[in-house]
Amino acid sequence: MLQFYSYRVAIRATFSAIHCGGKLFKQYIVDAYIKTEQNRLPFYRQNQKVPRVELYQGLMDHLANEAHIEGLRPGRVIILPSSFQGNPRAMQQNYQDAMAVVRKYRKPDLFITFTCNPTWREIQEQLFPGQTPSDRPDLITRVFKLKLNELIDDIFKKHILGRTIANVFVIEFQKRGLPHCHMLIILNSEDKIKGDNHIDRIVCSEMPDAARFPQLHECGHDCANIKLQRPIQECAAAQGGLEWDEIKAHIDARYVKAAWRVFEFPLHDKSHAIIRLAAHLPIGMYQNERKKKERTIKE
Repeated sequence: MLQFYSYRVAIRATFSAIHCGGKLFKQYIVDAYIKTEQNRLPFYRQNQKVPRVELYQGLMDHLANEAHIEGLRPGRVIILPSSFQGNPRAMQQNYQDAMAVVRKYRKPDLFITFTCNPTWREIQEQLFPGQTPSDRPDLITRVFKLKLNELIDDIFKKHILGRTIANVFVIEFQKRGLPHCHMLIILNSEDKIKGDNHIDRIVCSEMPDAARFPQLHECGHDCANIKLQRPIQECAAAQGGLEWDEIKAHIDARYVKAAWRVFEFPLHDKSHAIIRLAAHLPIGMYQNERKKKERTIKE
């Protein structure tokens, strides 16, 4: 279905009414991805025994504790497995994979942020008369992806910053819709940064002079407001019981980065493949319902 919508929003030589829709076009892309996602989520809800390859004992203990505090009985648990990209379980596993790379090759040497600029010539030249970059999320996404590919080639193939031995990068989005990329790069021992002079040859970042640029010097805030409150997370009271529904929590009240996902561009990548080994922890066991049924039939 994503391929169908990617075909629908493709740029063609003839007039395309869908690209001239303004906010309606953005709503169309969001609805397209939401419909695709809604077709996948019922499978996880109706097949809870299939992806449950481990006993979520810690989660059950947490739910029972929360129910005891609220004076309710523990309800059912709906799990959204890590195979569904974008949910907290998938992000946690990706984080652990990144830390495995760091444990093997030590701490990163470079932290690079590559941001999207809506005034890029490649974006401005492709806008229709009267349009602004915010009216074309498809154009912004594709131009950023092409420039990101060139940056990756410059760093990892042409070695403009030195030879690399490992890297991790993720794609994130601002609330205004512009994507940006965070890269962690581990350099070869011969190309590692060895001092302040070496840093100055790579990057220069200084505070604006207070006398020459007073407005830039005072830009930003010196304080922040912080409010602490007890997280409710995915627990929800229903018919006298406390339920844990990760699918409902994923759907409700969230920002959708639709254009990038409609084109099926990767949200993260790393230089090395990580093999996740199953660990047999106390009060837990590794199980697979499908293999269990096959073994029962053979017996």
